[in-house]
Amino acid sequence: MKDVSVITVFVASPGDVTVERDEVVSVVNDLNISLCPQLGLRLEVLRWEENVVPDFDEYPQAAINKQIGDEYDIFVGILANRLGSKTKVAESGTLEEFGRAYARYQSDNDSVRLLIYFNEELVNQYSLDLDQVEKIRTFRHSLGEKGGLYRTYSGSDDFKTKFRQHLTSIVAGIHKRLSENPIDAKHSEAQNLAQTPKTAVEPTTKLEEIMKLAEEEMPSHDGINLIADGELGAHDYLDIYVVEFANLTDLIQGLSDLITNFGVQISKRTLAFEDVNKIQDARLMVSAKRRNLLLLARLFDSYCEISAESIRSIERARIEAFGSLEKAVTLILGESDEMKEEFSEFPAQLESYGESADEARIGIQGLRNTADQLVLQSSLIEPSRKRLVKALGELIAELEAHKTSSRDMKGTIEALLSDY
Repeated sequence: MKDVSVITVFVASPGDVTVERDEVVSVVNDLNISLCPQLGLRLEVLRWEENVVPDFDEYPQAAINKQIGDEYDIFVGILANRLGSKTKVAESGTLEEFGRAYARYQSDNDSVRLLIYFNEELVNQYSLDLDQVEKIRTFRHSLGEKGGLYRTYSGSDDFKTKFRQHLTSIVAGIHKRLSENPIDAKHSEAQNLAQTPKTAVEPTTKLEEIMKLAEEEMPSHDGINLIADGELGAHDYLDIYVVEFANLTDLIQGLSDLITNFGVQISKRTLAFEDVNKIQDARLMVSAKRRNLLLLARLFDSYCEISAESIRSIERARIEAFGSLEKAVTLILGESDEMKEEFSEFPAQLESYGESADEARIGIQGLRNTADQLVLQSSLIEPSRKRLVKALGELIAELEAHKTSSRDMKGTIEALLSDY
């Protein structure tokens, strides 16, 4: 019987994300049917609803901690608008559970994976508990200081999609690690039968043998098969350019969508502030105003994160695309007049892209100006607003680099074409 390694997934959250908690179970069940059997793995979910029985301890959360334990492989923390009830040692049971998982991670980075999610779906502002929302924001900001990267989602469907992608990636990584180091399969049901560690995993089927050989002989770049490093030909570089240029085009379009969406969200918040000013009771007006400020702060935090991700993505694609095109130009144009017609299309393409990048830059600049001028003099929003202004400034600088790269590459190709 084939050994099966068990991967345990612990779900930590307060009570306002029950749908997302159920989606974790749904994703795990799906992967246990579709993916895990092929990899010799099985996923198991740990949740207090199903894995904790009535008990007594120093305090309620301690009883949960004792029964859940700390030996799970993946920690999934989910937060929306509530942090939960305070315990003896933390602001909430969820934060206490995270603290225990993070302590494990600090002692051994490979002992546990930490996945943290925040729901960004807009809710009725009058249903918010300001104290709870502020505590979530504090925790969220503290993750960056710990070196953590969290993800946001908008509603349970979006959470399920993202969590499935992330869990699939982690499962694949665990399978690769266990395949390369079988002795690390600490949860294997047949571990006690293994007498000596293996130094390598031999292919068990002809298909695996062929796939292994293919991987060794044909390195790839985002799905494009290439020849060995250091021996790339001009057309290989052109293939890389085509893929990365398409990625750049999609990313720039995504920035345009970002600009449009931000304008819509700001308009909604502006209308909400106008409604707040119509409230007659001063106390209710102050409460409603603070709710709106918190929602606006969450909006800024979300766009700040998106901006940071955009910078990383488009910078990488820019370097790959223009670097590959430059190498292809160097290798081809000096050898064959037949390539002149093929390269003659690139200047117009680069000019069009440069214009699109500049349009996106102008739009992001307008977005930055809006955030920069929106000085509300409130501690609820100022830190988030300043972070967003800074992040958008860095994105603008990257887009300026795109315009410059497009212009310079266009000039280089035109100069080389004029010589033939």
